[in-house]
Amino acid sequence: MRVTKPTIITSAFVMAAGLMSCRLMDVNHGSEVSAIEASTNADLQKSASVVNDSVENSVDKQLQEAEKNQASEKHAIYFLHDSTEIDSEFMSVIEKQSQKLLENSDYVLILEGHADERGSREYNIGLGEERAKAVAKIMQARGVSNEQLEIVSYGEEKPASLEHTETAWHLNRRVNLIPQRTQK
Repeated sequence: MRVTKPTIITSAFVMAAGLMSCRLMDVNHGSEVSAIEASTNADLQKSASVVNDSVENSVDKQLQEAEKNQASEKHAIYFLHDSTEIDSEFMSVIEKQSQKLLENSDYVLILEGHADERGSREYNIGLGEERAKAVAKIMQARGVSNEQLEIVSYGEEKPASLEHTETAWHLNRRVNLIPQRTQK
């Protein structure tokens, strides 16, 4: 689940009764977050600040919850640009997942290969597949059966982040490790 922080626009205008009104809009979704009225500009600014802080806290909680849910559902191994080499910091993730598979023959591990948006669609599908195969190769060397590993490549089609920054691209260059119970 991708949760984005809303961009807040604050507008003030004078109403016929001499009250000022402020509407806070979530620009990403075009919906009104809150509307407040105040008798002075200072009251208006104070009220808008309180509402804005409330919205920010709510969104921060949603982001934290989404990250926690994502972390509990799957693990990810991240790669450098245009690379299939696995950094040593991710070896413990591979070791733990390998051990879980060895102890639980009724599970398979889906290895989802991903790439950032740079490069052609075809190239990125191939790169995602090669990344997933690199993880599978290490797991097989640890004794995991080929039947317990499923390789899928999405290339750039399912980004973790839609932004166009180095940080976003880093999040998109990954292999997700998703355990799944087999049907018996």
